[in-house]
Amino acid sequence: MLLQATLAFLAFGLCASSVYLLNYLLDLPVDRAHPTKRHRAFATGTLPIRHGLALIPILLAAALALTLLLPVSFLGSLALYYRLTCAYSLRLKRMVLVDVLTFTVFYTLQVIAGAAATGVVLSFWLLTFSMFLFLSLALVKRYAELLLMQQEQQDETAGCGYRLADLETLSQFGITSGYLAVLVLVLYINGDTVGTQYRHPEVIWLLCPLFLYWISFVWLLTRRGRMHEDPVLFAIENRRSHWLFALMALIVCRRGSGSGYPATYLCQSSTVRPSDFSTPPSTGVTRPGSGKKPCTTSPFSTRRTASATGTASTGPRGFFSTNAWYRRPRAERRSMKSWSVPPGPAPALSWRY
Repeated sequence: MLLQATLAFLAFGLCASSVYLLNYLLDLPVDRAHPTKRHRAFATGTLPIRHGLALIPILLAAALALTLLLPVSFLGSLALYYRLTCAYSLRLKRMVLVDVLTFTVFYTLQVIAGAAATGVVLSFWLLTFSMFLFLSLALVKRYAELLLMQQEQQDETAGCGYRLADLETLSQFGITSGYLAVLVLVLYINGDTVGTQYRHPEVIWLLCPLFLYWISFVWLLTRRGRMHEDPVLFAIENRRSHWLFALMALIVCRRGSGSGYPATYLCQSSTVRPSDFSTPPSTGVTRPGSGKKPCTTSPFSTRRTASATGTASTGPRGFFSTNAWYRRPRAERRSMKSWSVPPGPAPALSWRY
């Protein structure tokens, strides 16, 4: 998996470099009039334009060569990224709000491509969290550019269509989007799956104030005019961000890690199998003569799995309820964790008719 992740990182970097060179060459007139972009190598003439034109196909060919060692799904994600980036360079970047939404898709596609290369199954929660977080960062980029235009006493950003009157609106959009990303994280932590995936799920709650602090810190610096035009570059260079990300990784890897089991695994009888059911469990009907029913209660939460029972979730909800598993007596928790786990693959939690 590490080798595949490294190859995917190199392939995506080469592909992005190729299309960024194309974008730089298309934006040369605008960059030469920009307060900071006019110092770029192509804008100043340090690098000849013909060198950039020659590097574009070379970098793209190198990226395609690396994709031969990766799954086909990664190639599809990379191709979609390249086409969207070309569309952004030619047209989408001149459309108000469409440009930041396109940036959000760019960043989210990188997550999807990484999962395709390594074989990791993406969840709805991760994609939703990434969407709101990357939208906030894209709005940081546009806000910083517009604030620079204000300092240069220009009323409109070149080629983007934003005006100085849009500063407060962009700020509201970006801060709200960042906080929505934290809200998605809160809902995920309070869901059913976390209790079966982490040994100490209550510790994962510490991620929420850390993310709230980082989002607020980024936007505070942006409003003060101390933000780079690229928020990703800021996150790489800022030392405070380094400490926050290291602390988040420590919480997930050291305190929250552990081996959890799906709800139907944790049964008091090791003889329960999906073959024991002639109809989907949602109907509540078992095979005649078997008398077996699925075990749908996770020892890490008092919530019942609605997809396996066909009924609404019952019992107290969440990690902070008085009847949550970690608030029960120690002897009871030990007996709950010591339930037998049937060997073999995990039975599916849902059946198709």
